Amino acid sequence: MNKNYLLAVTILLAACAEIPNFLIDRPLNGGVLGDFISLGDAEWVLEDGTLSAVRGESSGYVYTKEIYADFDMSLEVFIEADTNSGIYVRCDPQTINPMSCYEFNIWDAHTNPDSKTGAIVGISPPQAEVSTVGKWNTMRLRLEDDHLQFWVNDVMTNDVIDGQFAAGVIALQFGGADGMVRFRNIEIDKL
Repeated sequence: MNKNYLLAVTILLAACAEIPNFLIDRPLNGGVLGDFISLGDAEWVLEDGTLSAVRGESSGYVYTKEIYADFDMSLEVFIEADTNSGIYVRCDPQTINPMSCYEFNIWDAHTNPDSKTGAIVGISPPQAEVSTVGKWNTMRLRLEDDHLQFWVNDVMTNDVIDGQFAAGVIALQFGGADGMVRFRNIEIDKL
């Protein structure tokens, strides 16, 4: 083989290893955070690959520009005790709430035990108790047709069948308490 060809391929492969995650390493631009769009009054900051809600009483979401139906999603979440958060999936961006899409909840201190971290709000309570406050946690969601699965720190917290919602955006929530929530290493693979 041509030495110049091998050198070019080596440089190309090295450059590909440096490509950042497409969802989290784009700058804030006119209300658009990378591949996310903000909705509501909460302020969001994208810094060093971490998407954070600015501490305060305002609530809101960031949601994907793309529509998803069947997918496998993993991400890391850091949450404080006073923060209500969740991952909303298969949503119409104009009506992001637990009655119009699936909410995979992140809120250890929820007063309703059926809606604590690991629940799919209004669909299924958590099937295992997990603790997420004050540390980075890994979360995984898998939705295939009407099969919904949720893992928190490798513990399956939900595995149910429900066919109410077929496709929509994915939204990350900040519930507007005095706490904070951060998201990083977001990966979404369509099935």
